[in-house]
Amino acid sequence: DNSFSMEAVTREGTLLDVAKKRAKEIAAAYKPSDRFQLLTNDFDPVDQRLLSRDEFVNAVDQIKIGPDSRKAGEILSRQTDVLNNSGSEQKSSVMISDFQQTMADFSSLRQDSAIAISLIPVKADGLSNAYIDSCWFSSPVVQWQQPAELNIRIRNNGDLDMEAVPVKLTINGVQKAVAAANVPSGNYTDVKLTFTVSDDGWQRAMIGIVDNPITFDDNFYFSFFVSKFANILSINNNVPSPYLKALFGNESYFKLATSDIRQIDYSSFAQNRMIILNELSSISSGLTSELTKFVDNGGTLVIVPDSAMDFQSYSDCFRSLGVAPITSLVINQEKVEKLILEDQVFQGVFSSGSGLNN
Repeated sequence: DNSFSMEAVTREGTLLDVAKKRAKEIAAAYKPSDRFQLLTNDFDPVDQRLLSRDEFVNAVDQIKIGPDSRKAGEILSRQTDVLNNSGSEQKSSVMISDFQQTMADFSSLRQDSAIAISLIPVKADGLSNAYIDSCWFSSPVVQWQQPAELNIRIRNNGDLDMEAVPVKLTINGVQKAVAAANVPSGNYTDVKLTFTVSDDGWQRAMIGIVDNPITFDDNFYFSFFVSKFANILSINNNVPSPYLKALFGNESYFKLATSDIRQIDYSSFAQNRMIILNELSSISSGLTSELTKFVDNGGTLVIVPDSAMDFQSYSDCFRSLGVAPITSLVINQEKVEKLILEDQVFQGVFSSGSGLNN
């Protein structure tokens, strides 16, 4: 087994070093005239050739860690083909591995009774391995030249606690933020990194940790889009909503445009990140068709219904969008007891002197 997990360390070196030593010890117990197959996860065509004992030992010394991982069933099947074609009466198969769960499909093995199978496990001393599980932004939109906060979840599936694991964020090849994480054994830690994007468009990002000796899972790649501004179109019955103007007017990032329901330019829909239907009495089939295309292409649609709406036209639009239709208007008086000001939706909405802190 020369998969990445064999980079783990023991007192004798890496697991691969130990496996190579065991393989040569096994070969030494056979006669010089016996023939050997050396098979790694690379499944190189040259592995199909039988070797002399000296050739086998030399080939073992050349084995290096590789990205491939094979299931035990695949390995045994490939070995069986070679051994059954060897013409030998006595055939043995030996697997040397740390037998990760992903490869150890022993229940599905189809054993050839003519081949003796031996499994030799190798195990690291106090396995320690951290990897990046996932990442997400605190805000759904990353704004150009504005601070953004990235949350990173780091897991430790090893036997030892890990302290001060270096974490760095690189965007478009430039390091943007660094941190250190303490990750308990068998658990995870969330790390927050704050950074500012200076370029618009698609951003190529990488989160990296330093976790020797197992390093193949230390980099996490992702991308995200940043625009200098977001166009928003509000479609109104008659007059624009003063509430929408108050909501978006003070933010330079948002560019709010309005359109009368009787003068809609459907060709402009694709230029907007979001479209708002602001208290329309009805939604025509033509508008429904264009809105469906807009949503299917990744646009955001916000619908603020009119209390005197045409239920049939709204329901037809909702069905086209894959949303449950509106069946009736229910009027109830509700009292708001408290605002959870910590919720993301209220971030930056109220000032400290607004009287809403309690």
